[in-house]
Amino acid sequence: APSGAFELARAWRSHGPDASGRVNGRGYKSLCLACVRSWRLRSLHARIATPLLLRKSRSSSGAKGEGEIDRPRSLLSSSLLETNPAMGASNSHHVLGELKITDGGKNVRVKHVSSSMQGWCEKMEDACAVVPDLDGVTSFFGVYDGHGGAEVALYCATEFHFKLCSNPNYQKDLNNAIRSVFSRIDWLLKQSNDWMESINPSSSRNWIQNIFRVVLANHWPFTKATPYIAPQYMGSTACVAVIRGTRITVANVGDSRCVISSNRKAIELSTDHKAFQRGEIKRIKKAGGRVWMDKIVILGAEMPLLGIRAIDGALATSRVIGDFAFKQNKNLPVAEQMAISDPHLRSMEITDDIEFLVMASHSIWECMTSQDVVNFVHEEFEFGETDLRIICERLVDCSEPSGENATVILLQFKDRTSTAAEGEGSRDQDIASDSESSEEQPLPDAEMVARALAFLKSEKIVEGRKLS
Repeated sequence: APSGAFELARAWRSHGPDASGRVNGRGYKSLCLACVRSWRLRSLHARIATPLLLRKSRSSSGAKGEGEIDRPRSLLSSSLLETNPAMGASNSHHVLGELKITDGGKNVRVKHVSSSMQGWCEKMEDACAVVPDLDGVTSFFGVYDGHGGAEVALYCATEFHFKLCSNPNYQKDLNNAIRSVFSRIDWLLKQSNDWMESINPSSSRNWIQNIFRVVLANHWPFTKATPYIAPQYMGSTACVAVIRGTRITVANVGDSRCVISSNRKAIELSTDHKAFQRGEIKRIKKAGGRVWMDKIVILGAEMPLLGIRAIDGALATSRVIGDFAFKQNKNLPVAEQMAISDPHLRSMEITDDIEFLVMASHSIWECMTSQDVVNFVHEEFEFGETDLRIICERLVDCSEPSGENATVILLQFKDRTSTAAEGEGSRDQDIASDSESSEEQPLPDAEMVARALAFLKSEKIVEGRKLS
């Protein structure tokens, strides 16, 4: 049932029934029936609205020109159902790899493709943002691997690049601007639930809950508002790449990774943040935690819950957005908590020897090394595959052994097709230059032609050989 049911229950407990067993003239049974009716209405609204939203999104995406985008193409569904309807509304009917969400385009800087698959997970918790033209001279790409829920990853995919553009250091100091956005988003998640509005507008999904709030405010004006609780065990990794001119800047928290291919060699532009790393362990212990089975655990938690990734007391990554259960030590600053949102950054020039870039969530790197991924893409090119969409989807398929959500962004800097076309054009130019040189040779005059004919008629020429 919607949260309005719990609000009614709290009002019942706080005010209590009168002598006739009623609260403000309404009995407990009628309150329960009201909750049930609202739940049925919401279910009906979900069943009707979800297919319409999907058809609308497909039609709108088909109407857009190649490379055009005005909002991030998030691969995470923001539907009214609990599971991603694009991957199957019911997990019982879901078949691994049966459906992927793939999108692509190009601009003057890169050709880009993104693809996502749900895997065997109950929900699709990955999200990505592809903004090829952020401000005319900048491109933005981001992969967000959520855990414990999809909302934080979706919020990052929706808002990160907008907050980056509005940062005062965006034009002059890009590195500082990116670092500020990481901490800003983490701070907003902790303060209030206003961030939910950007991914779940009240006009489309929470209208029934808003009605309950209005009714409660009118009938029980002294009911205390429920204090906001930041997401305790829900969070997301973040790996973002910003391309401006001939320079690329990559920043990340967590274990989503960014790799480039330079002369067939894999170069990692991101840093995996794992709990077992020496520098991370030192900070975790200082903040009151410990590392157990490569996971961060909270001292005093129930032992059966330890070691389970991202559920009730365990976290696989030491840097993350959200997961405020690991950021509660009041005696330490934000940068010294068990889990932090301070990213690692790396910048480099995009030279001619850089062929492509791959950004992917953890499930890809769980099955393949960085060099394996680079070799895989090169082999696809060598076998004659030029469609980046197909290559990206095949790369997503490589994550099937992990059974987890998978998201991949593939950028190509060096267009092999255009390079081949340029080579053919140069050969055509060579042919044209030969014909032009023949036309520039002077024509023989009458006297030269007469000498040639006389020479051919002479007996000194036998079967094309000159006799001595």
